[in-house]
Amino acid sequence: MKKILWSLLYVVISVWVQKIFPNWCLDLLLPFLIALLELEEIYLLVGILPLWIVIQEGVGILPFGTSILIFVILLIFYKAYKTFFSFTNILFVLIFSLTTVICHALVLIMVLIVQELQINYHFLVLKEIKYFFVFAIMLYFNFFTFKLIFKPNTINGV
Repeated sequence: MKKILWSLLYVVISVWVQKIFPNWCLDLLLPFLIALLELEEIYLLVGILPLWIVIQEGVGILPFGTSILIFVILLIFYKAYKTFFSFTNILFVLIFSLTTVICHALVLIMVLIVQELQINYHFLVLKEIKYFFVFAIMLYFNFFTFKLIFKPNTINGV
């Protein structure tokens, strides 16, 4: 019950932050889902994933389907990077955050080209640089907060 309440509180805070900073195109739920994968909270992930999809597709500023595409791509990269790095390694967090930013930018550019919309590359680069730092910080925050709250005996084994 504690895990579900923490997860719902985090979802509410994430949506609130996305509402406050709409032009940043922040997806604070994605680091949470990756942290759930790392902590092997599969049942909670399966329960939160439909809620995350509905929120991102309904409230997010990206066109329909892009958040699912980004999550699937990042899931593949997460599994690939896990064979080489530990999740608590700063190199893993930086490389995965960089991968997230590049994936996010490429999917966004692809969707804008398909819709024949104008692309402001300067704005896109600045937005993705902000997202890189926010994603890296939130990835660590989610992992250690979740580990501290739900698995306090293993925090020293990080």
